[in-house]
Amino acid sequence: LPVSDIQPLSQTAAESLETRAFISTLLAIFAAAAILLAAVGIYGVIAFLSSQRTQEIGVRMAMGARRQDILRLVLRQGVILTFAGLVIGLGLSIALTRTATSILAEVSPTDPLVYTTGIVLLGLIATSAGLIPALRASRTNPVRALRAE
Repeated sequence: LPVSDIQPLSQTAAESLETRAFISTLLAIFAAAAILLAAVGIYGVIAFLSSQRTQEIGVRMAMGARRQDILRLVLRQGVILTFAGLVIGLGLSIALTRTATSILAEVSPTDPLVYTTGIVLLGLIATSAGLIPALRASRTNPVRALRAE
């Protein structure tokens, strides 16, 4: 049989890795978009929940609560929501690792370093996203908050 498509081994290897590189880049873009959406979502939820508690925060401040107490109150709510989301996400990701095994290169589907890095990164992003509404709530004027309806 005549050989029609002769090419060096390095070119054949590079072409076979192009598909994996493209998939990896695409997954990285989707992961960045997911992290951005998670941060915006957490910010929105915490901002909404803290705005719903404006009167409560006003009463707490009128009764003598310090800014640190209000900051801690709102941040605790965000951390609890973040922790619940991380636990659920970790459970689902461990359950669904078998579907991603074919596209992972040199990484175990249950690599503890990857999971630890992801949890820490998402925890930091979620905490910093909740910091803005917490700071806003801690600056609430008690008189204005009590008059707001």
